[in-house]
Amino acid sequence: MIVSQKEITSLGYRTLNQIKQAKNDGTGDVMMAFCSQTSTLYRYLTNGPMLIPNDTSVLITGDGGATRWVGIGGVYNLTYTNYITGQYAYVSPDIDFSSSVTYISGGGSISSIDTAKCVFYKTSNNVWWMEGVLKLTASSASRTALIVNVAGVLPDGNGTTYWQNGAADTNGGVIVSYFQMYVTSGTCKFNWAYASATTTHHSGSFKIRLASKPTGFGLPAEV
Repeated sequence: MIVSQKEITSLGYRTLNQIKQAKNDGTGDVMMAFCSQTSTLYRYLTNGPMLIPNDTSVLITGDGGATRWVGIGGVYNLTYTNYITGQYAYVSPDIDFSSSVTYISGGGSISSIDTAKCVFYKTSNNVWWMEGVLKLTASSASRTALIVNVAGVLPDGNGTTYWQNGAADTNGGVIVSYFQMYVTSGTCKFNWAYASATTTHHSGSFKIRLASKPTGFGLPAEV
């Protein structure tokens, strides 16, 4: 829908000529503003730390802090997702956490970390979660626990993850391997219990409630 300047004025939207004017402007008595320079209609957001200002679809405001002008129509239209005003206060981009993984015991050593991807998110009630997948190759096959440490995250207690190791061998026809997260001495560990005597490839997916905000992953300081 095309909205004319006259219609914008009649609806009570503030009209701003330049980006710098918008960035110096607070809400006043309206929650919408149209910027002529970007040809974009913006909505005022009181708490948007997950939205990085880019001088196009997301602008800072004169109120400072985590307030934002968010493009909702025109040239720079940022599509709203549920996490902005609903269930999630922040959702990270897809993060490679392979550099945070270190070997502890089992399987000889780690030959390669094949996949270490996760997303961190913070719910609207201020609880942090980590969800992702970890796949690695050990230097030898052994039916002993393969354990690695993941730095920068502190789980809120222990818990078995979603997915058993798909490469497990059997003991009397029963799969004996399972993939588990646990906490010891304030550090996060992933454990392929009774890993496998027939393969060096191990994998698992997980969703973990954290005790605190993750560190060392470049998450915004203001979140």
